[in-house]
Amino acid sequence: MKIKKLVFASVCVMCTVFAFSAVKSVPAEKGIKKIATVAESFGDGEKVSAVIITYSNKIDAASVNLNSYTVECIENGKTVLRTVEEVSVDGKNVTLKLAYVNKWDATNGKMPQRPKSSEGENVQADNGPRFDDDGVPVDVTASITQIADIKAKNGTIYKAGSTSIKSTSSTELVLQDFKKYYFTDKETGITLPYFVYLPKNRQSMNQL
Repeated sequence: MKIKKLVFASVCVMCTVFAFSAVKSVPAEKGIKKIATVAESFGDGEKVSAVIITYSNKIDAASVNLNSYTVECIENGKTVLRTVEEVSVDGKNVTLKLAYVNKWDATNGKMPQRPKSSEGENVQADNGPRFDDDGVPVDVTASITQIADIKAKNGTIYKAGSTSIKSTSSTELVLQDFKKYYFTDKETGITLPYFVYLPKNRQSMNQL
């Protein structure tokens, strides 16, 4: 009887040791496979509205909260720390919804005046809003840093760190639904590109 108890105890110890050894920890940057952003057009321009982080394993939702990451975006040529207002987990994906801040709030909704050149023409201010017509493209990338441990459902721990990881793809809502067409003036031969938004229930320009 004592031998059976000893064998049983030994098996339990071995199982416990195996269970602990099966749990592994890896740096966050090793577990994150992809980062994508979602951009939307607002009253003050296009902005990143969400970040989708894809891990190599399914994530335990209970291990993720609003303070698990920091998110930085480029706005008007400057790095801005964005506030995460909502977190959701779907399998391997963690989605961070970012709080929207209107850049014109600081001026009570008034567009900052641009300085004038010696000829009296408006010139681009370094601290004013920048639009596509200023020749400065909108940056829809984001850089995230996982600052808290995240746990996968298989027990893997993605350790917090200080490494910033940049997004590699983006979905631009609404804008991606615009179709590009061209108009060519027969007299001058000049070709003008233009964009048209087609509702989903229309398939071609002929239905407009």
